Amino acid sequence: MTENQILLLVWIVGVAGRIPRIVERWKAPLLSGPGWFFGIQVAPDFLTDAGRAILKRYRLRLFLPWAVEIPFSVALLVTGHTLAIFGLVFVITLLTRLNFYANRNAAENAARRFEVSGTKEPTATMALSLQPRTLRAYTNPWIEASIALAVAGSLAWLGYRYAALGDWHPLRGPIAVTLISIYLQIGILLMKRAFVRARSGAPAENAEQYLAWRESLRRLSTAHCDYIRLLLVCPPLIVDLASMTNPWQGSMAQTGTLIFVSTLSAILVWFEWWKRQQHLKVVRTTKSPAFLGRSDSSDVGRLVCFKSSLPMLLLKGPNGYALNLASAPARTAGLYFAGCAALWVFLTR
Repeated sequence: MTENQILLLVWIVGVAGRIPRIVERWKAPLLSGPGWFFGIQVAPDFLTDAGRAILKRYRLRLFLPWAVEIPFSVALLVTGHTLAIFGLVFVITLLTRLNFYANRNAAENAARRFEVSGTKEPTATMALSLQPRTLRAYTNPWIEASIALAVAGSLAWLGYRYAALGDWHPLRGPIAVTLISIYLQIGILLMKRAFVRARSGAPAENAEQYLAWRESLRRLSTAHCDYIRLLLVCPPLIVDLASMTNPWQGSMAQTGTLIFVSTLSAILVWFEWWKRQQHLKVVRTTKSPAFLGRSDSSDVGRLVCFKSSLPMLLLKGPNGYALNLASAPARTAGLYFAGCAALWVFLTR
C-alpha cells in the first residue's frame, strides 16, 4: 500500500468508527422511555407536537463534525498536507464529544419549556462517606504492561536507528510522533484519573441503584481511556517502520504492522461496543433523570463559570450545564494544554 492509501484508510476508519456513537446519540433523547426527553419529563404527545422539531434539530447537529471534517480533509489532500490528516482525525474525534454535550444542552434547554409541571422540585440528596476510589482499582495490568512494552520498544528502536545512522536528523519524524504519542498517553491517563476521582452526591431514595449507574458509567469511561491509550502506541510503530524506506514500500514487516494495527483497532472497537451495551442495560433500568434533577448551584452560567468552592468540572444549574473553569480538573487541563503548546514549539524548531 502507498502512503496515500494508508492515510485514506486511517481517515475512513476514523470516520466510520464514529457511526456507532452517532446511532447511539440518535436514540439518546428517548432512552428513558415514553414521557421523557433526556432528563426532562414531558407530555406523552411531546414528540408528535413541539418536540418533533427539537428532536430533528438535535439529530441534524450530530453531523456537524463531518460537515467540518470532510471539506478540510479534501483540502489537505489536494494541497499535499497529507500527514495533517492524522491530527485532523484526532481533533475532530475530540470535538465530536464536545459537540454532543453542547447539542444535548441546547436540546434540553429547548425541551425544558415543555416540562410537565410538578417535576422541577429538587431531589433530596445525601453525601455518602465511601472508601476513596483509587486508580489501581480501575487498572488492568495486562493493558499497562502492553503499553509500557510498546513505548519502550519504540524508544529502543529509535536508539538503535540513531546508533546505526549516527545522525538524528533523518529520525526527526519518528521522534516527533513518539514524543507526541507519549504526551497524549499522559493526557489520557490524567483524564482517566479524573473519571475515577470525580465526586457526586447520591439521592436519598434508591441510592444503591443510582450508585450502580454511576459505577457503570465510570467503568465505561475508564475503559474508553484504556482503549485510546492502546491505539496511541500504534502511530510510532507505523512511522518507525515507514522511516526505514521512503516512500512506503509495503515490505513484509510494514504489511504485518498494518495488519496488526487494523486487527487491534477492530478488536478494540468490538470491546468498546460490548462495554457500552453493558452500560446501556444499566441505564435502561435506572431512572437517572430524577436523580440528576438537583442543581449543583443556583447561579451557574450557561456555558462556563468560576466556582472554586465546588470541585466538579461540569456543574448543573437552572439553565443547564456549564464548565467550572475554577475547578482542579480545569486547572490541570490548562497546564496540560500549555504543555502541548510548548511541545509543538519544540518540535517545530
